[in-house]
Amino acid sequence: LGPLLSVLLFLAAMVAAFWYLRYEERQRESEAVWRDAETAQQQVRLRLADNEQSLLRIGRDLSAASATVEGFLDQASELVLDRSEIAHLVWVGPDGRTKAALSDRPFHPEASPDGKTGSPTAPSTARGNESDATFRRLEALRVPLYSSVFTNSAGGSAVQLQLPLMRRDEFLGALIAEYSLDRV
Repeated sequence: LGPLLSVLLFLAAMVAAFWYLRYEERQRESEAVWRDAETAQQQVRLRLADNEQSLLRIGRDLSAASATVEGFLDQASELVLDRSEIAHLVWVGPDGRTKAALSDRPFHPEASPDGKTGSPTAPSTARGNESDATFRRLEALRVPLYSSVFTNSAGGSAVQLQLPLMRRDEFLGALIAEYSLDRV
């Protein structure tokens, strides 16, 4: 009985050691995934903050009395080339009408080849979409706002950053950057 008991104790010790090592391995893998997710989240936050700063510079230029559509399109095309996650840049007036727009793809269904037509996700009083709700909040609060996630006309998930264009206390419209979540 003694040898049988010692063999059973040895087997129990081996099973416990094997279980403990697998548990430790899973813990390490879980911690590695957690660290990777935190790193990716931090990189996305930094990239969005950097994009917001670039968009604020464009917004300051648009708030100037000498702002032109051509100047906006030049700055916007340079920004869109550098930032693949930005699908559209739209400059809208205080009434929500599109003054100028630029798409990341020249023949995208939401923009004409010259980049001057608006995106269907731009604010419109005729549509009750997410962009409209964010634009109304932007007009009231006058601080940069992110919209909730929505499905754009191309069928992808997107989110918008809307920046108010202000001159003194006058609301001049908004600069809207639409991010494709697939690319972010």
